[in-house]
Amino acid sequence: MAIFHFAAQVASRSAGRSAVAMAAYRSGERLEDERTGELKHYRREAKPQTEILAPAHSPQWVYDRNRLWNEVETAEKRKDAQLCREINIALPKEFSPELQAKLLREYCQRQFVDRGMIADVAIHRDDLNNPHAHVMLTMREMGSEGFGKKVREWNDRELVEKWREAWAQDVNLVFEKANRPERIDHRSLEAQGITDRLPTVHEGPTVREMEQRGVQTEVGQINRDVKEHNAVVLDLQKYREQKAALQEKKQLPPVQRAVLQKTAAIIGQPVELVAVQKKIQDLQSETVRLDQGAEQLQKQLDPFQRAEVHFQNIKNWTIDLQSSSSLSRTFNKESRVKHAELDKHISQARIMLERMGFKDEGQFKSRKEKVSAYVEKELAGIDQAKERIRLESALLQEAKKILKQIETRSVVEQYQDVPGIQRLSYPEAQVIQAVNKAAGRYLSADEIQGAFNKYEGELHDQQILLNQIRKNGDRLRGANQWLEKHEAQNVQLRKLFQPRNVKDQLKADLDLSGRMMKEFGVSDRSDYDHQFADQQQAELKKPAIETRISTIRPGFNLLKGAVDALREVGRREQAEQQQRQWAEQRQRTKDTYRSQDQEYER
Repeated sequence: MAIFHFAAQVASRSAGRSAVAMAAYRSGERLEDERTGELKHYRREAKPQTEILAPAHSPQWVYDRNRLWNEVETAEKRKDAQLCREINIALPKEFSPELQAKLLREYCQRQFVDRGMIADVAIHRDDLNNPHAHVMLTMREMGSEGFGKKVREWNDRELVEKWREAWAQDVNLVFEKANRPERIDHRSLEAQGITDRLPTVHEGPTVREMEQRGVQTEVGQINRDVKEHNAVVLDLQKYREQKAALQEKKQLPPVQRAVLQKTAAIIGQPVELVAVQKKIQDLQSETVRLDQGAEQLQKQLDPFQRAEVHFQNIKNWTIDLQSSSSLSRTFNKESRVKHAELDKHISQARIMLERMGFKDEGQFKSRKEKVSAYVEKELAGIDQAKERIRLESALLQEAKKILKQIETRSVVEQYQDVPGIQRLSYPEAQVIQAVNKAAGRYLSADEIQGAFNKYEGELHDQQILLNQIRKNGDRLRGANQWLEKHEAQNVQLRKLFQPRNVKDQLKADLDLSGRMMKEFGVSDRSDYDHQFADQQQAELKKPAIETRISTIRPGFNLLKGAVDALREVGRREQAEQQQRQWAEQRQRTKDTYRSQDQEYER
């Protein structure tokens, strides 16, 4: 089960923290604290996977961990200075170490480094069941010479919440692309609407170290009790779901219940759609193997068919040889040549038969009978197996249809207030179920619509921002071209002793470039430089906007599918009502005409 853990803290000097000591502990490296002269080193059983990520304009020394954090300590003069921010993130143990590192690196680049921070990343895998990362972040802006002012915006609590949400979205996107059901949620259990599960208590390095040494702590015992409680809750939840599904199956008509009972015997486990689909695929694969086996069996008869041709040819050629007399061969050259050719063909055929393992026709017939009987028996077995597969596949397809109906009905029952919900199709029910699974509970139709509207609005706003940045960049590029022409023309115009016609042309060109600059929204070089500086700042935001769009889009698409499904059943309801009304109107018209005809006849 994938878990979400994302804890942020600020390390301050007033609490006795040292950025160098923290970096040494997390990286497993030997670092010297130049402020105190102390050597910091913490031995770790498993070597951490470390990396330093920094903005492109940073000086090269930031990649030296020892110097980096000593520079941080030097930049902070106050006794109560905030030294750095640390993020502790649980990595999904369902992912490979390579995927964990790649996911974390891309996340840190987008969320921290692109904002101007330096991220010192250390992945700890001492416990294979608890892979996690420590990310130490600088708190001052970085210039080409070193640290500058502190960036207060990075302390915004809402920003931390956005970081938490972005991590959950990144992880869930990987799960989604891998077609895995696991999801994590950055929200609290209460915010998720889950009231029967309890949150664990943060342990910290001291408690974890004591627990690893076998020393049970109060906090550790609390967490063990909480995990045991939550495991029971999850088991009960799964039991309720299975019981509800079983109860629904018991309420099926006898014929459908019989189909599911036979299906259970075929697959050897409780009937679930995934298991049925897998069995269908297994049977399809078995059919392919049987066909390949039949083809190989048929090939075993090929040598006998070729040998039979050779034996028959030998018989025919022997008859032809015996029909020619020695006298005719003596006086007829053509007869001699033909006789020699027949004799040669017979010899070649016998050589071929010997190579195939046939000494004489009697041995050939004996072996052919045995192999043919074996092949016939095996092919009969294959035909029986294929007939069994055909019957089982037909039963499984019927079970699949029934299970889809059950799943669809379970969704229909949750949305009885939606007009036309009885006309919901299975693919539409799947989309709605996917939304509810992602949310961890059944959402009402209004909640689904509300979430879709929120995602749609944010996606629209982010796309507008991105388009504005791109269009403004294109505008400034065009403006720069005309600005450079305008400046060059001014230089030319100021030159002395130029013919009048040249000056007149330069003035015309200057007037044109000036008008074009205004069309591109630029008045002069100073105005352009100011706008260009603003555009550069906007360009820095592009990666974050693009990341947000790519993060939002999967959830938006999922919600859109659910909204479209709920709308579609309503449209079907309206269409069928209209069809009924038209049918009733046609029937009333027919009745009217029939009544008039009867009256006329009377």
